[in-house]
Amino acid sequence: MRKTLFAPVFGFGIAASLLAVPMTAMAKPDCTEAKGFLNVIKAFHQADADLTNIIQPELSIKLTAVGDNPQPSGIRYIYEAETHDFPLDETGKVLNLENAVNFNKEGKLCKLIDGHLVEETDAPTGQADLSFSFPFKQSSGEHSAEALYEGAKDGSKVMKALAPGGLGFVVPGLKSIVLKPRQDDGETPQISFWKEGAPIEGPKITKVGQAQFFKLKALKQSKADTIKLSGDYQLEAFFKYDEADLEDAEAKRLADLAAKAESADAATQNNQAIGE
Repeated sequence: MRKTLFAPVFGFGIAASLLAVPMTAMAKPDCTEAKGFLNVIKAFHQADADLTNIIQPELSIKLTAVGDNPQPSGIRYIYEAETHDFPLDETGKVLNLENAVNFNKEGKLCKLIDGHLVEETDAPTGQADLSFSFPFKQSSGEHSAEALYEGAKDGSKVMKALAPGGLGFVVPGLKSIVLKPRQDDGETPQISFWKEGAPIEGPKITKVGQAQFFKLKALKQSKADTIKLSGDYQLEAFFKYDEADLEDAEAKRLADLAAKAESADAATQNNQAIGE
């Protein structure tokens, strides 16, 4: 489960400060300073080993066009005579980010359309969305509560490394856990909570689709020392959430599914009527 920068957890202001986005009009080619971009890359791909022994921080950056502007095909890093192109996949995700960890921060990032540099415009032509996830490396089906607390703490430190000096307090920490199928079309994993070898009632679980969320504070209050999972799952440290927001999201998801089903039924009935 990924969290994007433009979701309520972060807000636009921090997104703009980290990557200098949206890509606004600048002199000559449509470029921006690379420093913010490289700071984010290095925070994730060069995190201290003691912060990645339990979790594996993952970063995704997606570029999308604004309005009727053409979709970017990639971004080009330029520093003096050095250049490096980062292609995008079909969803706009920037590929091969790990190749940027040793780039000079004095370089620039320029947008590519059909593989070519484009000139600046007077209005934003695209935006960059960052998303983060913090999956636990271990997937044996049994996790200690202590490992969950430690993994979330480590992920929070990785996040704080993104903030300019002295502003780590504005970066959200990881306060919860999310459990989901490893594959999007996989079966919903099962979870149980245990203390000293016996099952107990654990923290409240809030569901959105096949994702199941619970708060680390509630886990600690339950005094569970172990969670047991079944199925092909992915377990991740996650940000603080409001239960009402997740419940609203699930209600909207179900309403959308019902509306689509109703529309499909109406179309089927209409086609049958035409055939008669």
